Amino acid sequence: FSDIFRMSHLTDNGEEEVVDPLAKELNEQNPKAAKSCVKHFAGVVNADDCKITSVDEKGFEMRARIGSKIRPARISFSKKCTSAEEIKAEFVRMASEAETASEQRKRLKEQKKRAAAAPQFRFPTPIEALLAGGGMILLAMVAFTDKDLGPFQWARPLNNTLFGSQKGSQYVFYAAAVAHIVEGAIAWAKATKAKLSLKDRLLWSFQTVLFGFPSLRQLNKLCAAQ
Repeated sequence: FSDIFRMSHLTDNGEEEVVDPLAKELNEQNPKAAKSCVKHFAGVVNADDCKITSVDEKGFEMRARIGSKIRPARISFSKKCTSAEEIKAEFVRMASEAETASEQRKRLKEQKKRAAAAPQFRFPTPIEALLAGGGMILLAMVAFTDKDLGPFQWARPLNNTLFGSQKGSQYVFYAAAVAHIVEGAIAWAKATKAKLSLKDRLLWSFQTVLFGFPSLRQLNKLCAAQ
């Protein structure tokens, strides 16, 4: 096994030439694998090129090129390998893991780009807006006026049944208004955390004060998609 330990030397132009036969075989077997491994396992994400220079039973040495600079890196196997075949199998496994992680990062990046390109402000559904907004308006009319409500006159006896009196409905309206203001503040905090523009933060906060939870629910959906 000692014949595959750390065999490389510098050429006349200062570059490290790989003379380790197993390292050369791994480099030639999958040229992209070494680059994927150094990015995933060594964290050298900006490597332009990479080569394995030597191999031993515990891992391998690499040289990553970043522009005009050369950065060494050491990557360990998940287990001690006692033969060239075990090293090859371990390298294949690690390369597969690194490439899978790379694809996942690319998909996540694309998802974030699509989310950033999507509209950053949404209205509640028409039914939600009608129920929330119309409900607050009707409650205010019942609580603070004695005028005939026309087709909505049924709301007065319902108010008496639910809240006992007009005064009771006023307290309910105040409580609902405070709840909407608190939800508006929560919407501002969520929109700020999601790094939305000032305009979108103001729109979300104002809309949530008007419609309450239906607006906040739409904002939660938007934040979850980012």
